[in-house]
Amino acid sequence: MRGVIIGSSTLSVMTARILLKRGHEVVIIEKDKERIESLTESLDCGVLHGDGS
Repeated sequence: MRGVIIGSSTLSVMTARILLKRGHEVVIIEKDKERIESLTESLDCGVLHGDGS
């Protein structure tokens, strides 16, 4: 399954980790560039800079 998560709240990141652990593909859309940098270091998924709304 492929999933897109908008925003990187604690719940969003936990959900992404669970989905990745189960073998799913995940992309996170986030506005904050600094947050994107930390996510790319800690998660093995795609992260896009942008406004998900």
